[in-house]
Amino acid sequence: MRTHVRRTRRGSPDLLCAAVLMLVLGGCGSPQQSDPLLPVPSVEYILTEAFRIGDEAAGDTVLFGSNIQVAQDSRGQLYITDRQTHSIRLYSGSGERLGTIGRSGQGPGEFSDSPELYLGTQDTLYAMDTNSDRITVFSPGDHVALETIDISNAASFGEDLSSFQTVADLVGVTPEGIIVSYDNSAIPFLTDMSGPERKGIKLLDRNGAVLADTLYELPDRKVVYAGNASGVISMSVVSFGRDAFFVLSREHLLYYGTNEAIAVGIGKVGDPAHRTITVPHDPVPITAEERRGAIEDRRANMQVELRKHLPETKPAYQALIIDNAGRMWLQLSTLQDSTDADWIVVDPEGRTVATTTLPLSIRLQTIAGDRAVGVGEEDGAPVVIAYAITATETGGY
Repeated sequence: MRTHVRRTRRGSPDLLCAAVLMLVLGGCGSPQQSDPLLPVPSVEYILTEAFRIGDEAAGDTVLFGSNIQVAQDSRGQLYITDRQTHSIRLYSGSGERLGTIGRSGQGPGEFSDSPELYLGTQDTLYAMDTNSDRITVFSPGDHVALETIDISNAASFGEDLSSFQTVADLVGVTPEGIIVSYDNSAIPFLTDMSGPERKGIKLLDRNGAVLADTLYELPDRKVVYAGNASGVISMSVVSFGRDAFFVLSREHLLYYGTNEAIAVGIGKVGDPAHRTITVPHDPVPITAEERRGAIEDRRANMQVELRKHLPETKPAYQALIIDNAGRMWLQLSTLQDSTDADWIVVDPEGRTVATTTLPLSIRLQTIAGDRAVGVGEEDGAPVVIAYAITATETGGY
């Protein structure tokens, strides 16, 4: 697998976007931008498939649903959930089925929805069921349900009662507490209905009480509303809108930012001494055909609103993964009709140290050591694919 990476230009206009992001983050601490560093010799990561799960053509009887989530522990074992299964499937580091953790239900260790996963210290498993407003803690190794944490108090109205914060994801667990992200959604008729949605994080204690209500909050993918002559309000998500990312590293460092530009804040939760890493990139334009496709199936009144908010360029990146060395793996946006996506690997000092390419249909979810695991669809079927990572020198920039 060879790499085809667009070269970045120093002095890119996206540095202005990065500056704007730092102003947004400024209200949440005092990020310090990393010093510019000279390019380092380029390395290409070759991702070779080790095994896959969910491949019917290979005689695999596993059938995944949508919204697959994968976590990987220190032994390389995989914990997999999907929207159709209210339990956690456990696989060995070579892809063998080891068993199931939890089941559908309302009792201890049971789930009423597909749980969000986080592997903490010594592979303690935390599973958040947003439908039941609780987090279940499972012991390492034998995965016995140790405790249940009620997080119902984490949902709340915004200060002016014009928005509602609903818990979205389990970001992670630190010595300071449990970090959950929330979607701050505008309530129609109580706002001008034209502002962006927002996403933020809260800090909870081990009993589920809110310690810090809004640690950070960033603009998230924009939703627009349009009314017709009868007063009926409809809603639509703007294609190519910008998303907010909150990711916790193994060292309990929080990585956060929007994909308007590659500008990611890094720091300890609760510590104001955060810094921001920026990486210049070439913006990918949205073609006229893509713009038409983004609105053509909408009603006329919604098309008018969508045209107002449809950006000129695509987000800088589509995925942000932190490996166990604290490096960021970012999937860059692609040109129209691309079948592969470029990934860059950025170290904690802000240097782009490696690149790789994967099919656009596959998105990595967890990276540790020489193993990366991604999810996607092949021939219309959801699959989980584990890759072995090897490095090849390419001669530098």
